[in-house]
Amino acid sequence: MALAARALLTQAVVVGGNIEDLTAQAIGACQNALAIDPNHVEARLQWAVALSLIGARQSRLEALRSGIAQKGRGLVHEALTIDPRNPWAWALDGAWHFEVRRRGGPLGARLLGASLAKGRRSFQNAREARGAIDPVMYVQEAYALLGSDDRGDQDQARVLLEAALARAPADSLAIVMQSRAREMLGHLAKDEVGLARARFAKADPDLRP
Repeated sequence: MALAARALLTQAVVVGGNIEDLTAQAIGACQNALAIDPNHVEARLQWAVALSLIGARQSRLEALRSGIAQKGRGLVHEALTIDPRNPWAWALDGAWHFEVRRRGGPLGARLLGASLAKGRRSFQNAREARGAIDPVMYVQEAYALLGSDDRGDQDQARVLLEAALARAPADSLAIVMQSRAREMLGHLAKDEVGLARARFAKADPDLRP
């Protein structure tokens, strides 16, 4: 069931479509998986991903009022409690810190306990956990780092995108993400950071007209 959720969310990110329906189906699959196995790590992580997609389409105020960011991070922390060396859980935690800081600014970050320093540490833990070298993870981290105004984060994003291209793709998702990594690097070569972020997903809400 968690694999079904992952497939639905991959479709939402890579192909597009009705995000509301896809995320609702994915969350339902995750809930079913957890009803069978309360310690199911992957179900928690896919549920958190679904919530992040929903939250990205809410206004900053809607996201804060709905508590969706806190719910998503809670699921990730539960996953890390069960499996402290899970690279994807650490990667999601890192992305959470960067996205909250990007969308909520300093005040939103303080309210939710987010910080770029914590996000960087979580991403480092993701890369170190079990020797994780998944190109998809590298591209996802680069996307998060490009949401920061820090030049060091943007330079690190370039390094990660190049590292992603140096890895052999394990599946179709990795092939798609490597293609986007090439496009992102092309935009970064022209200092087009916003366009580079937009190439990761079908639509970055903050870049839509």
